[in-house]
Amino acid sequence: MMKGQKVFAILLGATVVLSGCGGIEITIKEEGKSQELQETTKPGVQSDVVQSGEQVELVVDSKSEAQTEVNKVQEDMAQAVEKPKEEASYAVAETSAEQSIDYLKPTSSEINLRVAPSINARSVGILYQDDEAVYLHRKNFDPTDGRTWYQVSISDGSIGWVSSKVVKQSDGRYYEGIAYSISKAQFMTVSVAHANMRDIPSINGSAVAVVDKGDQLEHWGGSVYDPSDGRTWYEVWTRDGKYGWISGKVITW
Repeated sequence: MMKGQKVFAILLGATVVLSGCGGIEITIKEEGKSQELQETTKPGVQSDVVQSGEQVELVVDSKSEAQTEVNKVQEDMAQAVEKPKEEASYAVAETSAEQSIDYLKPTSSEINLRVAPSINARSVGILYQDDEAVYLHRKNFDPTDGRTWYQVSISDGSIGWVSSKVVKQSDGRYYEGIAYSISKAQFMTVSVAHANMRDIPSINGSAVAVVDKGDQLEHWGGSVYDPSDGRTWYEVWTRDGKYGWISGKVITW
């Protein structure tokens, strides 16, 4: 009789739970079998955090995580070695006449001294019609617009590039600075497996050459600091005459 009353009480209790839970379905497993928990998952939601005995949903911002991954990939790509830009400015040999030139002067009232041999490069100084510059016997050709560029040093010590279209040979009588000596050339060594030389002193510049670990690069004093990312860029030439800029983070002296 007692056993029958106990079974009745269990069934009655189950009925009360069903009626008081607003229609929540309860599955009763046979005694002796493990009870299985059925979890309903929501996209982007984790429910494995418990506080004060209550289950709390932890919402994960999947969009934020995805953007973080995109940013990481973009950062990695910025450091990746790129295919050199074929149409970038490159070093060319001087003519016999150019080899005898020591000074150059503007053919117009004022011209730009540029940081790289390109019409799109930043100006680092102005040469006026009566100014003269020391020709450093570095010559580059830019196939994008047909310009030839000469590297020069001006009286305040600045080094840059001027277009052959706006300069002519001079005798140096008006030059007030100290002639730049090519004996100041230095050599640096590539310290990473592969690195880009770029057409301008910026991580956003196009790759003009790829150099490998151990390669020796010729440096003539030109350098630019980029405060946007803390890089210092050096103006360099490879052994086979390729010209460009390289980050100080990938070379040793």
